[in-house]
Amino acid sequence: MANVIFQARLRGALSLLLAAGALTACNRDKILQVTDPDIINPSNLGSAEAAEALRVGALSRVSDVTGGLQGSGSLNEGIFHFSGVVADEWRSTDTFVQRDEADSRSITESNSAMTLEARGLHRIRTAANQAIASLRQWKPADTASVGQMYWARGWAEMSIAENFCNGMPLSSLDAANNIVYGEPLMNVEIYNRAIASFDSAVQNAPAGVARADTVKWLAGIEKARVQLDLGDVAGAGTTITAAAVPDNFKFSMSYTQALGDNQIWALNNSAGRWMPGNNEGIVGLNFFSANDPRVPMCIGGSAACKTFDPNQTRSISFDNNFGTGSFLVQLVWPTREADIAIAMGTEARLIEAEVALRTNDVTTWLAKLNQLRANFNTFKQPSDPCSATTQVNGCPPVPVGGALPALTDPGTQTAREDLLFRERAFWLWSTGHRLADMRRLVRPTSEGGFGRAENTVFPNGPYYKGGVYGTDKFLVIPQAEHNNPEFVKGCLDRNA
Repeated sequence: MANVIFQARLRGALSLLLAAGALTACNRDKILQVTDPDIINPSNLGSAEAAEALRVGALSRVSDVTGGLQGSGSLNEGIFHFSGVVADEWRSTDTFVQRDEADSRSITESNSAMTLEARGLHRIRTAANQAIASLRQWKPADTASVGQMYWARGWAEMSIAENFCNGMPLSSLDAANNIVYGEPLMNVEIYNRAIASFDSAVQNAPAGVARADTVKWLAGIEKARVQLDLGDVAGAGTTITAAAVPDNFKFSMSYTQALGDNQIWALNNSAGRWMPGNNEGIVGLNFFSANDPRVPMCIGGSAACKTFDPNQTRSISFDNNFGTGSFLVQLVWPTREADIAIAMGTEARLIEAEVALRTNDVTTWLAKLNQLRANFNTFKQPSDPCSATTQVNGCPPVPVGGALPALTDPGTQTAREDLLFRERAFWLWSTGHRLADMRRLVRPTSEGGFGRAENTVFPNGPYYKGGVYGTDKFLVIPQAEHNNPEFVKGCLDRNA
């Protein structure tokens, strides 16, 4: 089957809006009569073209909160950064306290970055709901696009539950665009909403339509992911089997210099405000020193970095805590326009491996992990410059034969779990999975987790900028939510 890649470009949304505007921009006599030029009246959006613009706009929101531009000013990163810094994927090498609080696991409610992270995810939900209503009215035959919007809504709901503490409200708009304020919800409730959204996505994905196939694969991956979050191992196995996700499936967000850089590249490779983690806080994984082609890195300003991006001259972190020879630069996305695959067949195989392990099928578990490793080129991030067939200068070497070395059974269930989550961490690095995985590891077994001690999973001990790590295992609900009259307080508890 051909490689399936979806690319959501902001220029698509802009071109649709410009085309719609051109229809009414020809009468020069009326130029001076325009009122409220900064406001688009909903009554002017009643067309099939406008419905399509709303769909593309919702996807652009997904692009914003993953690897693209979010918000304004100096805090422009999305959930892939902030979830990774609470985990062990990223370090704050900046002078902004908002980033340092997340890095040190001591986030205050007044942290303005939390407002941006929450707002970005809620905007996806709102945009998807608006697109669903408009598509149903103006493009009733295009059910696959409706299904895609249900997936986008479910993805946002899943991301809220995976990354924030218990207590996030889910507000909405009524038919007259009035805010319907939501009450604080436990993450279990939000996960169940996400499952309902993914089910609706599949119900609106008719057979024989290319976009419908993509929707089925996306919804299958994400629903199974949520079921594992909830500890429903059997359900996850049924879901991922039914989805039949191809190995080479990739759903990617794309970035252009004209409309917005890949912010993972911009804030690490260029600005030096973030740096990949390596053995962070005693127990963090060795993403750099492992010298693994799934997460290639280089020393900032080195010849290896410049092999992939001649403009990579950043050799010192923004806060000067890491100087020449110690500032790490990621190469998974080596340029400002590198695509980011936010859902892949890779994750489907990893879910199948976990289901096998948790149902005591060690043979299938190991075979699934080794299938991934034996097919490095198929399962890696598409912008990862390393190759399994041709040695690339500056990349960690891939052994002759084009495969990563096969894994062997470590012999105990605990060691197998360690190996599974390590493999997940390297295959899915900086794509919004690691924090949720770490939360699952410390969640009680009675709640579907693995019951690990927090200090064996999350960075702890002395923090390199002073003091010690805190105890946050999530992002906190922002202070801005106090504007919601149904809101009671911040996090309802400190549980994973």
